Amino acid sequence: MWHRVLFGTSLAALGLAVSVTRALQAAQAPPRVPDASDPSSIADLAPLSAPTDALMAGAVEAFRRGDLLRARDLATRALAAGQRQAPLYKLLAVTEYLLGDAPQFETHIREALALAPEEADLHYHLARHLYEQKRYREAATSFGRASTLSPDHYKARYYEGLVAEVMGQPDRARELFSNAIATIERLRVRYVWPHVDLGRLLVDQGDIERGLGWLYRAVRTDPELPYGQYEYAKALLREGPTADVERALLEAIRLDPGYASAYYVLARYYAKIGDEQRAQQTLAKFKDVQADDMPSPYGLRR
Repeated sequence: MWHRVLFGTSLAALGLAVSVTRALQAAQAPPRVPDASDPSSIADLAPLSAPTDALMAGAVEAFRRGDLLRARDLATRALAAGQRQAPLYKLLAVTEYLLGDAPQFETHIREALALAPEEADLHYHLARHLYEQKRYREAATSFGRASTLSPDHYKARYYEGLVAEVMGQPDRARELFSNAIATIERLRVRYVWPHVDLGRLLVDQGDIERGLGWLYRAVRTDPELPYGQYEYAKALLREGPTADVERALLEAIRLDPGYASAYYVLARYYAKIGDEQRAQQTLAKFKDVQADDMPSPYGLRR
């Protein structure tokens, strides 16, 4: 479900008996497509109202315990018994999402929306699913509906910005990231994903000074976010291989030992400072981690 940055090039495949510096120059990362994995889980059931039916109450309790099969069974039985409530459809949809049944998730989240079309979170959850399915135009519509219904829904604004970027609208993406940040700062919540992606986008567009400012702000606000450390290090490396690059990448790896692309950029850093031995070792580690495809301990995107 979650995007991984994949590199198909290896030293053996290149067929070159060259230094690691040349190998790194030859191995190009594919374009980054942001994905939907972040701490704001689609499985957040906080908006659920208090259950009024024994079957639904049992389904909610099973879900809270992590017994997803039991939750799905009880929710399905509640529907069969004639319960037609948006919270019940939402519970069933989220359970199916976590069980990997994307088609049924979409079916039931749409049923919930038919009963509660003004609930912003339902539009947001549908949009997250559509985004992961790479149905970007539909996702943009649903994220926009969520933020229209709930103007303070900064996560919807942020993801709408990611969609705009994927669809080749960088100016619109910057506007939406900035809008999300303004809401976050007004509400005084710690959620720095828009800061990181605004900084990354500005750096990619050549505005490195402003981009670094947003990235530095992100890592200062939430130093425990591996993605922030990684993007900050990448931006710094464009200015030169300073010790801060190594420090940020090592921190990203400490926080997320399976962060393959962080090892890749760290290998580039060592190559740039002329440390061929550590560059070779880190490139080998990158390949091992990439092959292992270890999930993030935070459930975060990389």
